[in-house]
Amino acid sequence: MSEAEPNNRRQRKKEATKNKIIEVAVELFNQQGFELTTNQQIAGRADVAIGTLYNYFETKELIVSAYIQEVGKDSVPLVDLILKEEPDTRARLLALLLKMSQWNDINRELVEIYVRSRMQAPHKSGHKPGAHSGFGFNLAKILKLGQQQGELRDDLSVEYLARHLAMMYFTTLISWLDDSNNDTLQNNLAQSIDLFLNGSKR
Repeated sequence: MSEAEPNNRRQRKKEATKNKIIEVAVELFNQQGFELTTNQQIAGRADVAIGTLYNYFETKELIVSAYIQEVGKDSVPLVDLILKEEPDTRARLLALLLKMSQWNDINRELVEIYVRSRMQAPHKSGHKPGAHSGFGFNLAKILKLGQQQGELRDDLSVEYLARHLAMMYFTTLISWLDDSNNDTLQNNLAQSIDLFLNGSKR
């Protein structure tokens, strides 16, 4: 047996444990709320020691962060469809952000916790900024196509552009969390995209 096989097995086991913790935690958050859910409850339901839980996630907020980033990664097929169906960068970005906003509306409490914790500790371990998250990856795919089609300047990396657009999106999201007006959110998203693109055109 090669050395790689045990290492791969350990890695798969670690990933499975991490995913189990996230799955159990989100179920508890949805059932009884974030504040009422304790780390002890999460560890017990996931069948791991409390120390093991802390090895994976120092705080409940980091569990929420990991969950939302995984949701972003899972939406890659949606982004691929948007790339095929929408005619230009603006339409693609707006379609993605509006779709995300629908999910945010359903998962409002978790989104609020995620945004609050990102703003308080943007560089804390577990908070992957911009293009390293599922959201950033999706933005980068859209922006890369925009560069290839000559819509966007290409002297800046898509990762750099994605980080800046992500921060604009978070600013818009914070305003929405304050008033929950979906019509206002759609208008503000469109304005943010226009502001971003007007500074990114050739």
